[in-house]
Amino acid sequence: MNYKILDPLLLAGAGAIIASTVTQIIPASMPMPLAMLAGGLLGMAFNVIFTILCAPFCGAFQVMIPLGLVGMPLGMAVAMAQAAGAAPLGPAMALGGAFGLAVAFYIRRCQRRVTGRD
Repeated sequence: MNYKILDPLLLAGAGAIIASTVTQIIPASMPMPLAMLAGGLLGMAFNVIFTILCAPFCGAFQVMIPLGLVGMPLGMAVAMAQAAGAAPLGPAMALGGAFGLAVAFYIRRCQRRVTGRD
């Protein structure tokens, strides 16, 4: 029962933190391909940090795979939006949280399909 609540909250929080950090670090004047690479690297760095912090409590496999699906793609997307000038902090954090929730529910749906249970 813990993972039904903890996984979506963890991924939504991680997505919001990654999105807010990327919007604060990536300047709007950066070229879009370079911003995409920098955002992907920032997302992967946060993936490693969150995995190290959360793995003892939740298990490495429960944390590493979902955070990997959230970190890099979200960092790349938000950084490209920031370079295009369309990523204010509030909407970027909302997008990050929504993306984290979407990944959590996608993983839960796939787990139900494979195992037949939660």
